[in-house]
Amino acid sequence: GHKKLGVKFYLYVDDLDKVVTKNDRDPSNGSYAVGFCRTIEADEENKNLSANQLKERNHKGITLPERLLLGAGFYVATGQHLDMVNITLCTGSRDSDGHVPSVSWRSDARRVDVDWFYPGSSIDSIRSRSAVSLPV
Repeated sequence: GHKKLGVKFYLYVDDLDKVVTKNDRDPSNGSYAVGFCRTIEADEENKNLSANQLKERNHKGITLPERLLLGAGFYVATGQHLDMVNITLCTGSRDSDGHVPSVSWRSDARRVDVDWFYPGSSIDSIRSRSAVSLPV
């Protein structure tokens, strides 16, 4: 996606497919459609809420593959990046230790960063994007 578009990346790990062992939705299980708010920054109402807190509220959050695809599509359409100020917490994904991936644009380094947070971490600038399933 992004690399073919000439966008620089920082990945905390070498192989995201190997490390991210759980996605709430996975295209290898069949086609699906999902929608998100049309905002550059992740959902304001999800600020200061950890992945654990959101799970307790039955929140359906964006997965890492969905966020990367959403970001690539937004870049192709606008020439701009998502999450220029805040960080999208991809609460629909986990690594084998239960950590939650995140994605943001680092303007100082001019790159997209994929990083990880503890599922109990909550910070104002780390926010999940709420997923809305659509009929296929």
